[in-house]
Amino acid sequence: MNNDLIQQFLEQIAFERKELQKDLMGLPLHAFNRVGDFGCGWGFITWCLMLEITKAECVGLDKFDPKNPPYLSDILNHAHFSRHSVETQLRKISKDIRSRNSEHKEDDLLSEIRHKIIDKERFPIFHKADLVSAKGLSPYLNSYFHLIYCKRFLFNISIDSKENLVKAITHIANALKPQGWFCFVELGIPNYLESSLREVGFELDTPREVVRRYERWDEKLATITTEPSPYWIYHCQKTE
Repeated sequence: MNNDLIQQFLEQIAFERKELQKDLMGLPLHAFNRVGDFGCGWGFITWCLMLEITKAECVGLDKFDPKNPPYLSDILNHAHFSRHSVETQLRKISKDIRSRNSEHKEDDLLSEIRHKIIDKERFPIFHKADLVSAKGLSPYLNSYFHLIYCKRFLFNISIDSKENLVKAITHIANALKPQGWFCFVELGIPNYLESSLREVGFELDTPREVVRRYERWDEKLATITTEPSPYWIYHCQKTE
């Protein structure tokens, strides 16, 4: 892995982390030992969660394709999935980053990743699962997590159907321990979302509105455009 890819990784982590810190504000992070990043995509936020909640096991779940969750090289390249084992990949990544540290002045974020994740070998776990059908979710459905985080995930499900949204929320509730927290950030909120959350046993704090950049594919321009958009940050606690 070359230094340019490592730098791209660090830049994406730095950006995502700033938003994540605001999303988690007010939650008892010290109490979370198991954290789930549901709909984790390429896994950058899963890494950020490990930096913010330093004693937690962090699991990123998504419908990875074809057969395996992403390794860091795949996250950086958004390309094919490696055939090597997770352990082999992570040890190579550790070696590359340690080598970079000996050749370059170490920046603060890289130092943090080294000391909190790499040196302790507490890497994120990526697991393939369908959060609507629950396929692949069985290891986590019995009150496994203290915190579950979602970003721009529920609204996409709600576009398909209310039924799918309720299924996903029900699985999230089942995966949380009693008194566990569900934090999610969405662009748009369907009018039945809050009632659906209450029906499966969540108490909702008043959501906070923030304005963030939103990237979308412009068909006419054939490029990605960026525009400011309102987001809502929700904190929900499982009551049972």
